[in-house]
Amino acid sequence: MRSIFLGFSSVLLLGLLRLAALSSPVLDRLEVDLWPEYDSPGVLVVYHIQLPAGTPLPELLHFRIPTAAGEPSAIASEQPDGSLLSLPYDRQVSGNLSIVSFRAPTTRSQLEYYDPSLQTQGANHQFTYLWPGDYEVRDLTIQVKQPAEATEMQITPDLGGGVLGSDGLLYFSHSLGASPAGHEVSVALSYVKSSPALSFERLQPLQPIALPPPPWERLFNWPGGLGVLGGMGVALGAIGAALVVIVLATVVFLRARRRGTTGQRGKRPGRDGGQEEASVAARFCPQCGYPAGETDLYCRMCGTRLRGTQPL
Repeated sequence: MRSIFLGFSSVLLLGLLRLAALSSPVLDRLEVDLWPEYDSPGVLVVYHIQLPAGTPLPELLHFRIPTAAGEPSAIASEQPDGSLLSLPYDRQVSGNLSIVSFRAPTTRSQLEYYDPSLQTQGANHQFTYLWPGDYEVRDLTIQVKQPAEATEMQITPDLGGGVLGSDGLLYFSHSLGASPAGHEVSVALSYVKSSPALSFERLQPLQPIALPPPPWERLFNWPGGLGVLGGMGVALGAIGAALVVIVLATVVFLRARRRGTTGQRGKRPGRDGGQEEASVAARFCPQCGYPAGETDLYCRMCGTRLRGTQPL
């Protein structure tokens, strides 16, 4: 009884899928990427889905993928700015194939899953992909990325010569043209690869080149750097001390010169018209030592009353 129910469910799901394919718009473009041994031992399959312009959105889409692939690794819609937004989905198992359903809110969507059916015998690797013809496709394009360290890549149907990508791997891509709904398309590929390494491991970004340390840090790390710094400190200290001495000497010289010019009045004419020496005692502020004139009552520097003067 259970087997009969499962069989009936499978037939019903396939019937609904065919009905949806007939009632749904065609796919304007479908690019299928096949990346063997990229970041897992299987094959990463990526659908780049483009709906025709003017399609009413959101559009409910159904795709069949191998049941052995398990849950899709990613389903997303492409936003106007080019970013991808993850979408909820539903997965129904129907024998060897599972039906994955989701609503596409934009005209560009992406579906990814890992197919574990890659066959390996020693260094020989073989894989066959099948597009089950879920929709009519105006432009069906197949792209195969050759794994790192792989050689003797063979692809059927012929996808032309490989083109070296920016990641250093060969890409084989070719448009198969229009494909009607229900028409199956098979792509077989084989290659030789003795290493189990994944392409993703070979594409890890290089460690950034360390910038050289600044000169002062290199000087500290140099065995004789501390001695050099110490010598520089001594030299700078000596230069600073010399500057201080020069400044002090200049101040003393200027102060002595000022004292000499204000303390010695020189000669002044006498009553008889002759010349006589007039010795005038030098006067200084008792508070700050600034020279004072003979008629000054207060210090011109600090304002202290000078000795021998009476308050006004």
